[in-house]
Amino acid sequence: MVSEEVRLVFEMPKAEKIWTILKEIGLNPDVLTANFNGYYQGRRKTDPYLQPRHIFLEWGEEQLQPIVNRKLNRSFAHPTFNAMMKHCLRDEIAYYNSQHSKDKTAEIPQIGMFKGSANT
Repeated sequence: MVSEEVRLVFEMPKAEKIWTILKEIGLNPDVLTANFNGYYQGRRKTDPYLQPRHIFLEWGEEQLQPIVNRKLNRSFAHPTFNAMMKHCLRDEIAYYNSQHSKDKTAEIPQIGMFKGSANT
C-alpha cells in the first residue's frame, strides 16, 4: 500500500523521477509510459473525477510494482513502488513533515489550567 506521506506530497511532475529509476534498472520507460497511458484512460472512463496523481499511484502499485519486483527478483508483494516513491519524494516528505509536526502535547490543556477549576 502506498504510504500516506507519499499520497500527501506526490504531484505528477515528480513521476519523471520514477521513469529515471526504471531506466536505471533496465526497464523501458517508453513501454511503461504506454502501459500507464492505457491504464489511465481506462480509469478515467470508470471514474472521470479521479485525479491523475491518484491514478498514477494506483497504477504503480497494481501494475508497475510486480514488474519491478520480478526484475529485481523480489517477492511479488514486496513494497518496492512505495520505497521508490519515498526515495523520489524524500525532500518533499521532509518539508511536509517539518511544516506539520507540531508538538501536540502543547495543545492539550493540563489539569488545573482552567479558571475556576477545582484544581487551581
